[in-house]
Amino acid sequence: MKRHLRWWWLGCVSASAAILAGCPQPNDPDPDPDPDPETDYRAEMRDFVIELADYARGINPEFIVIAQNVPELLTTDGEPDGPLSTEYALALDGLGQEHPFYGQDAYNTATAPGDRDYYTLFLDRAESEGIEVLATDYCNVPALVLDGLARASNRGYIHFAAPNPSYDLDTIPTFPASPFGANDGNIAVLPDAANFLYVIDSEPFGTRAAFVSAVQATNYDVLIMDPFHNGTAFTSSQIDGIRAKANGGTRLVIAYVNIGAAETWRYYWNEDWETGDPSWVDDEYDGYPDEYWVHYWEADWRDIIFGDDATYMKRVLDAGFDGVYLDNILAYEFFESKK
Repeated sequence: MKRHLRWWWLGCVSASAAILAGCPQPNDPDPDPDPDPETDYRAEMRDFVIELADYARGINPEFIVIAQNVPELLTTDGEPDGPLSTEYALALDGLGQEHPFYGQDAYNTATAPGDRDYYTLFLDRAESEGIEVLATDYCNVPALVLDGLARASNRGYIHFAAPNPSYDLDTIPTFPASPFGANDGNIAVLPDAANFLYVIDSEPFGTRAAFVSAVQATNYDVLIMDPFHNGTAFTSSQIDGIRAKANGGTRLVIAYVNIGAAETWRYYWNEDWETGDPSWVDDEYDGYPDEYWVHYWEADWRDIIFGDDATYMKRVLDAGFDGVYLDNILAYEFFESKK
């Protein structure tokens, strides 16, 4: 299994006029059924995240919820200084943002100043509302890593520089040798964290046990990981082991969960499914032939993600994860583009 970067659709649809210019368009065959022109896809996505958070916190009141990208959902009008979408903001402990300083258009390349400023307006707003920002840049040149770190730290964000030029999140960095702000504290909430590690493809490590050992040898305060290794779930004892930092402290362990697209290698996927059958399966995710956009507002998809003991979220909770990192929240933009 390989996980890939999720930024290009955001860059092409939402960020700014500079991002909009010249972006490729996804394949857009006639959907079945057509998106409802009356549906407020942003509101539906906010509701999905809120309901998921309520479900998880009904089981674990301290459960952490982090949303990746599309910070526009924080406000009701999609503007950095707009009215806060209060219930949605309260559902979030953190906001992840890819390539705020490096890597939007190419690895080891600075994000355009206009786009960088656009992101930071929203991210600063999130911080002002008590939502911790996790900034992921795509660079490995030491000077760029340090510059991205400094820019993030100056704004109160925690920072990670993804070291693989292919954009695959499958590698533990070797620079810096020790994470920024490494400490032996027991990290219980996101604001306690000084750094994080984002590795959601454990396949290159070989086995689950090898991945656990590799992470245990580090002192990152937060780990974002996939709850499965080659289709096999990490056990609760393995998650407990991952929680231990090398210096004796403990870290938060956060599960990556894709809520805007169905992944055909997941346990829930039926090989007979295709676009329109079942109704919540939409077009293939352009560039990712093993994924399909989903009608995240439909009950059948939500029932796969949360609601009872057989759902994805219950598996995450039972394994002992401290929270979730929600990807493809940007699915609403895909459906808006088809109205």
